[in-house]
Amino acid sequence: MNSVDNHPTSSTGAGSAIPAYLGAFIFLGIASVWTGPALSHLQQQVGTDDAGISWIFVATSIGYITGTFVAGRGIDRGLGHRWWSLSMLVSVAMVYVASQASGMAMLMAALAVLGFAGGTADVGGNTLVLWSRPEGPGAVLNGLHLCFGIGASVAPFLVKLSIDVTDSLWGLAVPMGLVASTLGVAPGTATTMIKTLAESGLAEYEPYSGVRLTASGEKLAALVLRRHRLVELFL
Repeated sequence: MNSVDNHPTSSTGAGSAIPAYLGAFIFLGIASVWTGPALSHLQQQVGTDDAGISWIFVATSIGYITGTFVAGRGIDRGLGHRWWSLSMLVSVAMVYVASQASGMAMLMAALAVLGFAGGTADVGGNTLVLWSRPEGPGAVLNGLHLCFGIGASVAPFLVKLSIDVTDSLWGLAVPMGLVASTLGVAPGTATTMIKTLAESGLAEYEPYSGVRLTASGEKLAALVLRRHRLVELFL
């Protein structure tokens, strides 16, 4: 069974964090797709051709995959909300850095870090929703990906607005920063959530001895991951 040190939750109760998780996936949708509508501008900004600018997608993908692997370890150590919040702040910073990049090396580095932050936020959001609703995620996971789609739909308009108003992409960081600043969710006591998981039969908990998922907990975790991957195929 998988070992988990502690699972953070909202200080005001599991359900109160759900709107923040949904809002975070609107943010994630924007952060994940803005490079598409901004591609021509970025190409001119760094002075490269079509083949050259395509490398930004490689950099973003490598960062994203790395972020998904690293995020799991951090979340298992009770860093869920902190990693989740930090990933949004890093995303805003990297959008600004990318908007100021004068060459491909700097642009690719910024987008690799942005991809890493996106992978962390994606894994973190899905996992924290699961932990906040031990009785079953219900429609919330579907809601996360609906919100991702909303963010992805809004991104082209924000890119155009930024270019029209500032003749640059740094303006995109402004609405993203505003969203990120309103989504902070303070971690509550890990013990409360662990006890809830144990009472639901999803974990085995012994004070000062750690936590392990039960067979039911592992089955639910696998189901959530499977549903998440299926939804991703349609986005």
